Amino acid sequence: MNSNTSKKFVIPYGITTIDENTVDDRDNLTEFKIPNSVTSIGKGAFHKCCALTKVSIPSSVTSIDMLAFNECSALEVVVIPNSVTSIGYYAFYGCSSITSITIPNSVTSLRTGVFEACTSLTEVIIPNSVTGIGQCAFSGCSALTKVVIPSSVSRLYHDVFTGCTSLTEVVIPDSITCIALRTFQGCSALSKVVIPNSVREIGDWGFQGCTALEEVVMPNCVTLFNGKEIFAECSSLRVAVLSSVNESSVDNTVMYNQLMKYLPRLSILIVPVTDLKYINISEYSPRCSVLTNSPSARIKAAQALYWNIHGMQVCNHHEQRWLLTVLLSLHKWCIREKMSVPIEMIYKILEMIRWSSMTA
Repeated sequence: MNSNTSKKFVIPYGITTIDENTVDDRDNLTEFKIPNSVTSIGKGAFHKCCALTKVSIPSSVTSIDMLAFNECSALEVVVIPNSVTSIGYYAFYGCSSITSITIPNSVTSLRTGVFEACTSLTEVIIPNSVTGIGQCAFSGCSALTKVVIPSSVSRLYHDVFTGCTSLTEVVIPDSITCIALRTFQGCSALSKVVIPNSVREIGDWGFQGCTALEEVVMPNCVTLFNGKEIFAECSSLRVAVLSSVNESSVDNTVMYNQLMKYLPRLSILIVPVTDLKYINISEYSPRCSVLTNSPSARIKAAQALYWNIHGMQVCNHHEQRWLLTVLLSLHKWCIREKMSVPIEMIYKILEMIRWSSMTA
């Protein structure tokens, strides 16, 4: 079927499938109206319709096949009706003008690369009907700021949020058991992550390059750090909290060595009391103070951190920034744990920073 010279294209009623041969003039098509007779949008139906800004999908459509709207770079508005149960691989890949998308609760799976490189996408609503989020599903969505993963999802496949550089918040439910390799790699605005106790494995480079990540809360399980360089290049990470889910007889030395190796600027590590014997921080992060889950021990550790800082010689701006970060992290942590920050600690740190600024 050929389009005419008009930039708006209407398919006659009676057509049931739109396929890759339906539209000829892909360069000039700006709007497309689909009749109620259509039940399927086929593979590559609107592939590279680079001028298409709007498409209306009727409730008769039940499936959107792979590459259906691939690289429709001008597409701004698309409403997926509740009748759609299947969205194929890379269906909206490279739709760089879409700002928001609502996935209907009739969809059960988000396939590989379905919204990859949608660089203007700021918001996505994932319903509880979705049980799987495929690899690269939101990779390169550089404007995406927040994602809530529903409790119906049990696994995050690799590269799901890779390169989501504006992502500041992600809610991971306690249904997730695996965070695959590079899942959050390069999410440079992500400042805090809470990993639920259900997670048993984090893949290679899981959070690599999350340069704004200051705090991570995670379960203490023996398989968790089998991946390579999970927190590599997380240059702002200062606080790590591990909850106890292992028996005290489990030797977690390897796990802690892996953690400390890639967190050389870690300031505070909160661990179960039973795990203290596995930690040797001197080799990788000599400035780190280890705190336990005991409230009294936490207070003593906070005081120890103060005296450790008290004896330091601050000589450059890097040291100043480090001290400020320690102070901020400790302050946030104490507030959350309903502890008071020793006032002398704050004064001393600020005094050291001011003194080093005057003598630098």
